[in-house]
Amino acid sequence: MPRILRTHARIVVLLAAVFVLPGQITAPPMGASRDLETWARDVGDVPDIEHGVGLHINGEYTLLVTFAGVKLRRDPRAPSKEIVVMAKPAAALDPGRLLTPGLAFMAVGKDKKPFSVDLSGRVVSYPPGPFMTTPTSVSLRAAMTPAEFLKLADAQNVRASMFGLDVTLRQDQLKALRALADKLGLVAAR
Repeated sequence: MPRILRTHARIVVLLAAVFVLPGQITAPPMGASRDLETWARDVGDVPDIEHGVGLHINGEYTLLVTFAGVKLRRDPRAPSKEIVVMAKPAAALDPGRLLTPGLAFMAVGKDKKPFSVDLSGRVVSYPPGPFMTTPTSVSLRAAMTPAEFLKLADAQNVRASMFGLDVTLRQDQLKALRALADKLGLVAAR
């Protein structure tokens, strides 16, 4: 490729990375979102819209967790088919700590009955675990059904075990999950 074309291509890429259309919000990189930060961004070829929320969930350690789902533009009344949850530790953990690639939620519903949503069998981890705490980045990813997500969003309180670490969602974080359910069209399914 001639030098002038390479230069123009670089300029176009830089402008595309910097220029954001009004009303368009891009998703932060995994682990870079602020607590309660929301986004909507175009995804796919059509494109459809991904709605998400980032949470900093505290417990023994702070975990950076995102929940996101896709809303179809071609059928805006259709609810999201799955909600993806991703998690990673906010900071370095104790050296040598064994982390397990597990992801489970324990909650108390509106009816005051406890329930759990265990996604451990669906978890994809990077790197594949179990793993010892190292300076390298570790993360978990799993897909939830809309029914599972709604149960969590509608719960009175939610605790979670991620990487074998216990954390608790605050009430404002549960409110953010309910708002995400609304954006994803899951309210009608309630």
